[in-house]
Amino acid sequence: MRVLADQVKAAEGAPAPLAQDLDRLATRIETLARAANALTAAALESVRTSLSKIIEDLQPGGRLGALVVEETATQLRTEPAVADQLLLYWSFHPQAGR
Repeated sequence: MRVLADQVKAAEGAPAPLAQDLDRLATRIETLARAANALTAAALESVRTSLSKIIEDLQPGGRLGALVVEETATQLRTEPAVADQLLLYWSFHPQAGR
């Protein structure tokens, strides 16, 4: 969860609420993992509820779903444009490294 949280925080244009939610959840999980005493069912259920909420928020109709969908759509529009620019460059500079 920490790796995912860090990846989302590092991603350009990632929704800030998603990064914050994942970061908080990762911290909670790390706290549980370091706990000296046995994990309680209530503590585990609380984290699972938070995780379910994040999953729900990311659905297309969820709180963050529209942001993720739009960001993905933007990326899908951007990547072909970049590839097109590279192909155009290579057509004028065939000896250029690829």
